[in-house]
Amino acid sequence: MKLGQRVILEGGFTDKFVKRGKGYTVLTAEARDERGKVLLRSKGIEVFRIPQGLVPGQRTAKPEGPSVAAAVPPGAPQAAKASRSTPVGAALPAVSEVVTFEQMTIFSFGTRNIHTDREAAKAAGLAAPIAQGLMSTGYLSKMLVNFFASRGS
Repeated sequence: MKLGQRVILEGGFTDKFVKRGKGYTVLTAEARDERGKVLLRSKGIEVFRIPQGLVPGQRTAKPEGPSVAAAVPPGAPQAAKASRSTPVGAALPAVSEVVTFEQMTIFSFGTRNIHTDREAAKAAGLAAPIAQGLMSTGYLSKMLVNFFASRGS
């Protein structure tokens, strides 16, 4: 996609299934240019229904592939903005966000769930509602836009 280019976004829920006792939904989306050429395809899978007594985040699945540590290696170079001289492995500037319950509710609108309702969260074994994982994706996108944005914008 090019800066200033008109993009048409289209998407919707395309599937649902149950795995390890949890209900999931599949959301697919496409971004197209004005002529209909596909610029981007996206497919997201989210937990949608969690049975009573099953606590989310308890690592009930076996890990698939290598794990990723959220740590910058000691001595890693730092980079403020992307450039041709940015070294491979450079650490990007951090983005720090405070997530409010109101933001979580707006982001996770719809049915009462562990993201929008204190009682639903407690019934699922959580101390309080938790933010959706896709909110983190939004913050990651913000970090990358800040890093790769041209200096003139």
